Amino acid sequence: LRMSDIGEMSILPRLMRVLASEAPGVSISIVRDGIDALKSDMESGRIDLAIGLIEGLESGFFRRQILRQGYVCVFRPDHPLAGRPMTREDFQAADHALVSAAGTGHARIDEIIEKQGIRRKVKLRVPNYASLEHLLQRTDLLATVPEALVQPNIYPLALAWSRHPVALPRLSIDQFWHTRFHRDPANRWLRNLIAVRCALPAI
Repeated sequence: LRMSDIGEMSILPRLMRVLASEAPGVSISIVRDGIDALKSDMESGRIDLAIGLIEGLESGFFRRQILRQGYVCVFRPDHPLAGRPMTREDFQAADHALVSAAGTGHARIDEIIEKQGIRRKVKLRVPNYASLEHLLQRTDLLATVPEALVQPNIYPLALAWSRHPVALPRLSIDQFWHTRFHRDPANRWLRNLIAVRCALPAI
């Protein structure tokens, strides 16, 4: 499977619990290929499914939506902005950590924020979401993250969070597979299992 660190934190635990009880002979490997390698690896069957907000997989691939993902602001629980609704002025005045998740479509959210005339004071850029909890706990930085990361029954970051003050769309999180494997019984079984049993509710 090709998925991001968000998928590893939110979807993968559910998948492994289901497999442990219903298909204990199945093992999973997670890879992080770039888009060009991803296309060829999916065509060859090295990668069965790609899951996430992925751009560039159109011709030759099927896709199925798993969920629509919104975004929230996160920060340490005793941050000056904690305990009240965040305004656009608060958001613009704050210091930000920005996640540059290569190979995903999350950069679209950054573009939308900028197009609304908001200039963030970005003090830190990191390549993934996995380290954010530790970074934000020890600073006054805040970050814009997918809402799955603050759902207490899925992956509860030990952080405070606020509804986002900027109007942001809910983006589609999909799973993709190559047309060569559309009728493959094992591939069909796995993608149906993930779509039905591992999808995340909205907050």
